[in-house]
Amino acid sequence: MVMLRELYELQQLDLIRAEKQKTLDAVRAELADESDLRQARVRVANVQVQYTSQNALRRDAQLAVEQIEAREEVVQNRLYGGAVTNPRELEAFQEEQAMLSRQKSEAEDLLLERMVATEELQEVLTSSQETLAALEERRSQRVPDLRRQGRALSDELQELNRRRDEILPQFPSQILSTYETLLASRDGRAVSRVEASRGMDVCEACRVALPRSDTQRLRTGESLVQCNNCRRILYME
Repeated sequence: MVMLRELYELQQLDLIRAEKQKTLDAVRAELADESDLRQARVRVANVQVQYTSQNALRRDAQLAVEQIEAREEVVQNRLYGGAVTNPRELEAFQEEQAMLSRQKSEAEDLLLERMVATEELQEVLTSSQETLAALEERRSQRVPDLRRQGRALSDELQELNRRRDEILPQFPSQILSTYETLLASRDGRAVSRVEASRGMDVCEACRVALPRSDTQRLRTGESLVQCNNCRRILYME
């Protein structure tokens, strides 16, 4: 007698193993994947560099305005302090005052532009830092859960593998070889139950109707029967 029930039970065990392994692989992948964190850190670093550079430009523009204002004060004191009486010298100071006024206007425009750019970058930097902090917090909370889940899954898989190792010796090598080959080539499902559908016996996996001769052979249980369509081992309860 072919051990179809036992083979089907092995199939159920292997399906559970495959699902557990898939979940464990996903857990390990999530543990290893820090791409969001890396991207957020790079983003913060890049914006920080931009902000530092722009802030330096703002300070330079501020200093330029202050230097012009200081020179303006000197010129105004000379013009209106009564110390300069020479007409040509007075004219020179007046021309310098007009030039300083134009320079100050241009410098203030540039300062305003750089102040706005600096403030915008400060907002971007703050937002990027908050995003990074949130990701780090979520990661710090998630990692312990993932590690616990991974350990539990590893223990379950170890027990399932132990049970499988105990089951395998009871099967003839030829049947086991066929089973293992189909397991690898049929998406982890080597055995398919026979189901009744609209008065016909069909393969549960591919839903193709089975010849009566196959179902008769299955009922005798004396030989291994495979689906003519998907080649999976058939099992009838």
